Amino acid sequence: MRKPHSIRFHLTAVFLIFFLLVVVLGLFSIWRLSNFNRLSADVAEIWLPNTRVLGDLNNFTSDFRAIEGSNLLSSDPSEIAATEKQMAGLDRSIAEAERGFERIRHDAAEDDLYGRFKLHWNDYRTIVNQIVALSRTNRKAEALAIY
Repeated sequence: MRKPHSIRFHLTAVFLIFFLLVVVLGLFSIWRLSNFNRLSADVAEIWLPNTRVLGDLNNFTSDFRAIEGSNLLSSDPSEIAATEKQMAGLDRSIAEAERGFERIRHDAAEDDLYGRFKLHWNDYRTIVNQIVALSRTNRKAEALAIY
């Protein structure tokens, strides 16, 4: 016949089971916190800067288009010079936002989309330079037709 275990044995076994349970839960919690930390680091280091830079690019490019239209509607040489100065300032802001975007790591799909944006933007800027050149030589009708 088997001899029953003492209370000391049972209490030690219960204590060890609870201790192992606490260790397992602690390790699980650390694992989950490390995942959460990685995700929050992605948000802080990639998503938020990405959103800020893309918002800047969106605002600056749409403002550029509006200033381009103002340039074509202006007839006073001082207004034309002012709009061209604003366009130059927006060009600098757009270039700065582009550099900011390029400093952030991206996956291949985002890099491809950005490459296409940059290509289209450079093509657009070539057309704008033609429009501004036509506008400066008092060929506003031709510039408006291109616009």
